[in-house]
Amino acid sequence: MSVKVLYPSHDLIGEGVTWLEKEQLILWVDIDSCIMHEYSLLNKLYTKHQFDSRVSTIISTNKENEIIIGLHGGIANYNLKTRVTNTLIEIEPDNKAFRTNDGKASPEGRLWIGIMHLTNHNETGTLYCIEHDLSFKNISVR
Repeated sequence: MSVKVLYPSHDLIGEGVTWLEKEQLILWVDIDSCIMHEYSLLNKLYTKHQFDSRVSTIISTNKENEIIIGLHGGIANYNLKTRVTNTLIEIEPDNKAFRTNDGKASPEGRLWIGIMHLTNHNETGTLYCIEHDLSFKNISVR
């Protein structure tokens, strides 16, 4: 087995690698730089998606070129081609000390996403469960 660097992104906090099978894309985020990276295995091209706030997680959808992303203050749909972001829900939008963190979809289609404090990582997070109708509840209390 050999390892190859596809793109030297030099991220501050690089994580959340997501594979989009249909589009043959690898996506990942650099949270503190507010960047989502896109690398196409079909044409070996890199694309940078810059956001106005921290982007922390990527969730694949069944719609072509559309993903769900966690942003500082909420969850949004994002179209990779048009670069249009549509806010789905706000989560603690007035609490600037907290941001979204990792998130994934369950087999039933619920979105599970964590919220964390920017500097104090000791017992300050909350886990949210977001339903199909976009209602949500926190599962843990800080």
